[in-house]
Amino acid sequence: MQEETSDDQNRVTEIKRIVQKYDVGSRYTTIPLQKASILLPLIFKEDRLHLLLTVRSMKLKTMPGDICFPGGRREPTDCDDIHAALREAKEEIGLRPEQVEIIGRLVPYISKVDRV
Repeated sequence: MQEETSDDQNRVTEIKRIVQKYDVGSRYTTIPLQKASILLPLIFKEDRLHLLLTVRSMKLKTMPGDICFPGGRREPTDCDDIHAALREAKEEIGLRPEQVEIIGRLVPYISKVDRV
């Protein structure tokens, strides 16, 4: 594992400040719709900050091959939206919850997906 430099720490502090400015907390958790949650994983690689995206398998029935953030549908066993995003990220890319620091929750996006 790479050691963080003070420049990295300064960048992380600035990102946290920006995201926390828009953090909505639990304000939208009671919306009575089926929910899905995603992570926007920020990682340092080769001294540069990256946003991690995934590519959905071509074998999936819905949205095969799409480029997306790790995450997915909330299950009845998930205690909240954050737990759903962490569970899905672990299933999809092996990202363990203890490797993640949640720095904020952003305004939800409501979409209508027609199923054939």
